[in-house]
This record gives sequence, C-alpha cells and structure tokens, in this order.
Amino acid sequence: MKKTTLTSILLVLLIGILSAQNFERHHAKDGHKMQRRNNYCMQDDDHNFNRNHNLMMDENLNLNSKQKEALMKIRLDNKKVSIGIRADIDKLRIDKREALYNQDFKTAKKVVKEINNLRTELEINRIEMKKKCMELLTPEQKEEMKKNEMMRPKAPNRRKRHF
Repeated sequence: MKKTTLTSILLVLLIGILSAQNFERHHAKDGHKMQRRNNYCMQDDDHNFNRNHNLMMDENLNLNSKQKEALMKIRLDNKKVSIGIRADIDKLRIDKREALYNQDFKTAKKVVKEINNLRTELEINRIEMKKKCMELLTPEQKEEMKKNEMMRPKAPNRRKRHF
C-alpha cells in the first residue's frame, strides 16, 4: 500500500514538473513573438521619426509656400512610383521563391536580375527626386540643407533575410 501511494505521489510530482517546463517553454515562444511585434512597431516609430525630421528640415530652410507645395508634390509623386516598384519587387521575390522550390534555377537567376534592375530604378528615382528638390532651393537654402544632412541621423537597417 505504501509503495503504491509513494509511486503515485512521485508520478504526480514528475508530471507536474514536466508540465511546468512545457508551460514555460510555450510562454517563452509567445514572449519572443511579442518582442518581434514590438520590433515592427519600433520600425514604424523610426519611420515617423524620419518623417518628422524631414518636416523639421523644411522649417530650418525657411521655405516659402510655393516651395513647400512643390516639394510636397515631388515627394508624393516619388512615393507613388516607389510603392509600385516595391510591390513589383515583392512579387518577384515570390516568383524567385517558387522557382527555387521547383528547382528551376535558370528562372530564379532571371528573377534575381529583374529584382536588381528594379532596385536600381528605385535608387535612381531617389536621386532624381533629390535633384528636383535641390533645384527649388535658393543658394542659402542649399547650404543649410548640406549642414542639416551632415547632422541627420542614419536610418535604421531594415533589411530582412529571405530564405
């Protein structure tokens, strides 16, 4: 009788210990997911910080209303183009993943070249936007812009690995 009672108590304790470890492991995973969600929120905050920094630069440049409107139009036009290019890049990444899954390496290489061409186009659009913005500024504003760019904080690295 004592053996059976002792064995059942030990068994209950062992099950309790194993359950507790599994419970901790499960909640540690949820905590990790929560931290990843918080990182995404941080990226949004960084994006807002950069947007606020651009607004602050506009104030430092003492832009007139005509310049402000023209700069806003240039930025919005560039944003529309950039969104379309980024969407195309995302679609091509899916195509690349599918090609690699199907072991069609020739197609995957072609898709990578297309992605890189679109990235180049995106960077050229950024340069063109900067050129258009600089053409709107007076020489004094251009000097102030150079000073501000030297003091500007670097954007966070948002590169993600896609395997």
